[in-house]
Amino acid sequence: NKMHEHVIKLKTQDATPDDLMTVRQFAEKRGCSKSYIYKLRDQQKIKLYPRGRLKVSESEALKAMED
Repeated sequence: NKMHEHVIKLKTQDATPDDLMTVRQFAEKRGCSKSYIYKLRDQQKIKLYPRGRLKVSESEALKAMED
């Protein structure tokens, strides 16, 4: 039973945001470089989601860019 609870917890943490776009799409839309997005990820300011290609949550990235 404990194992089952753990599985549910992991799924919740990895919930897919509804504003995902590829790093390239985000960079083109927001006029920044793809390497800038990877830098934010390396600094643990944002998370990239492996959904086919690596995708970024637009709202998470915009929030991180303000900091």
